[in-house]
Amino acid sequence: MEESNASLASLFVPEVVKLTGKDVPEVLKELAAKVPGLLDAEREKLLAALLVRENQMSTGVGDGVALPHSRELKLSSINQPLVVFGCHEGLSYNAIDGQPVRLFLLLLTPAIESHLALLSRLSRLMRRAEVREALLTVETFEELAGALDQAE
Repeated sequence: MEESNASLASLFVPEVVKLTGKDVPEVLKELAAKVPGLLDAEREKLLAALLVRENQMSTGVGDGVALPHSRELKLSSINQPLVVFGCHEGLSYNAIDGQPVRLFLLLLTPAIESHLALLSRLSRLMRRAEVREALLTVETFEELAGALDQAE
């Protein structure tokens, strides 16, 4: 199924990750650990790429949201767009508005076109306060999927 026609929820790993990391590398490691099907070497490559991207410019987009990603990273295990969703109590993340980040959406895509399309789609959705508020309260993947479906 082409991702632009796919329900957003169908692109998410079916889990709500409760993040507990005390800093950016720890949280990114927690998110990377939830990507299914990666070999250890690929997981290390993913984490390294995410850290490089954060050092270039924070993916904390404001309003308590971060969209960690690495556009250049190609992983053989990723053949369709994928999002790992995590919630945190609030992490200092060098976001553009200086606020702590509570909602994390790790993006992985096989191609630049799907990367840009998914990043744009998630960015538009996360600008809406009611969507962010709904996502802060989800406990299960079913609740997450319902919130995403309702938002779309």
